[in-house]
Amino acid sequence: MRIKLEGAPPFELPMIHNSTASLKGENVEMVLNVLAGNKLLPIHVPMNFETAEALALQLGTAVFRAKTSQR
Repeated sequence: MRIKLEGAPPFELPMIHNSTASLKGENVEMVLNVLAGNKLLPIHVPMNFETAEALALQLGTAVFRAKTSQR
């Protein structure tokens, strides 16, 4: 199965079911598993460590805000 991105960004992808991150050589690889129909499809996203570190900081802030907005 292929995911085809059409139109202008930002693109809307399916909701992420789960994710992992691991070291691949000198880079970090994030794998986002999305539910497409009744199948989990992996999307591999390689990035350098600086980008991964910036994303980790942004995710921490976003998760904190999401949790506090639910209260």
